[in-house]
Amino acid sequence: MTREQWKAIETHDPEYDGKFYYALKTSKLICRPSCTARKPVPENVIIFSSLKDGMEAGYHPCTRCRPDLPEWRGAKRDLAMRAEAYIQKHFTQKFSLDQIAEALFVNKIYLSKCFKEITGGTLLHYHNQVRCEKACELLRETELPVEVISDRVGFATASHFARVFRTFYRCSPTEYKRSFLKSLQ
Repeated sequence: MTREQWKAIETHDPEYDGKFYYALKTSKLICRPSCTARKPVPENVIIFSSLKDGMEAGYHPCTRCRPDLPEWRGAKRDLAMRAEAYIQKHFTQKFSLDQIAEALFVNKIYLSKCFKEITGGTLLHYHNQVRCEKACELLRETELPVEVISDRVGFATASHFARVFRTFYRCSPTEYKRSFLKSLQ
């Protein structure tokens, strides 16, 4: 193992993923350099140039970093994507952090931290963003009044909808609809 490889393992550097893999003599697992498992003891580490070589030597893919799934980007990213999918599916409903966490079988604090770390925003912000994007579609494609659209995308009141909408689009839903209609003429 080179000093550079050890540093990549020690710092969980994703830049080295695919360039080499490391296996642990003790657990018989093979990992990506970016694996977030605790730092191994250097004497227990064996370096492989490919996952196939490591598996042929009797090591099994780590279930944390999933070196056997090239597109895998980590458990936190997977959790954030599952939370986004949940919100997209249930955007019209009112739900709490507890409900999302329960549906995804995770701790609510861990979910909130992971989502913020991966996306840079909160679950509530994302929920409002999805609702406003759906509202924009309805504003452009239908003749429905703003109050009806507000209700259809899950806001309790039209005034709350207008305040949230303004944070994303810097105009009211009515102004948005008018500007869209002007652009069509």
